[in-house]
Amino acid sequence: MAATTKTPGHMLPQVLPLALLLLATCTFGQFAVFLQRHVDQPKSQVPGGPRQYCNVLMQRRRLNTGNHCKPLNTFIHENQGALVALCRTPAGPCRNPKKKNCHRSPQRLNVTDCKVIPGSQPPNCRYHSLAQSRNIVVACVGGQPVHLDG
Repeated sequence: MAATTKTPGHMLPQVLPLALLLLATCTFGQFAVFLQRHVDQPKSQVPGGPRQYCNVLMQRRRLNTGNHCKPLNTFIHENQGALVALCRTPAGPCRNPKKKNCHRSPQRLNVTDCKVIPGSQPPNCRYHSLAQSRNIVVACVGGQPVHLDG
């Protein structure tokens, strides 16, 4: 029986599809987390009206974990397609100067900023809600937003 030698190049056709699937799965997972943390389209109507919006959404989305209230979170009221399109705009620097994969929205988008009320403690985190229209900055991986940078 003759011994066969497999070179690294010989394995590439077998390993490459698996590697691409793993990369796509990780990227989709990051995008799904981004959507869960930051996208509310159409904007939810909550009991108690606009003043209770952040209190309800932060709890509903389970964004406060552990022993502290998340200090700030932004909900974007735009469809997924518009957010994915941001990743096709020219990339620029992020807040972290080592990263260069951030994209600024060319137009203002509808958002609600949720800022924690000082002294709030889990499980009763309380927030001020500020609905506004402003530009946002997202970090993109694989053509999808994965982080809200501003």
